[in-house]
Amino acid sequence: MRRREIQKQQRRALLLILFGGVLLIISVFWIGRQNAAQVASSGSGDAASLPDPGVGRISLEAAKAKFDAGSAIMLDVRPVGDYATAHIPGAMSIPLAELPARFLELPLGAEILTYCT
Repeated sequence: MRRREIQKQQRRALLLILFGGVLLIISVFWIGRQNAAQVASSGSGDAASLPDPGVGRISLEAAKAKFDAGSAIMLDVRPVGDYATAHIPGAMSIPLAELPARFLELPLGAEILTYCT
């Protein structure tokens, strides 16, 4: 029975992560479209990206407090090379493309705070 419960939790976690990944991909695509439209209309290449209101965000201070308290982990979803260049100390690296295959590496019960810039 314990094994079924663990498998059920793993399936739930997978569904949540996959849903979050899809939302992240849609958000990145949407922001990219907004930026392209801004660049095209302004004629300059330095348009600032606007946050997508559909993506949950927290302040840097709140994220740091959760991370420092051990109730959340930082997950860097950028390519491995970007992570190697610079990252938040203590952050996990799982590139977005690898997330569906590696989601079981994420700790159960912790809030997962992703970043990609």
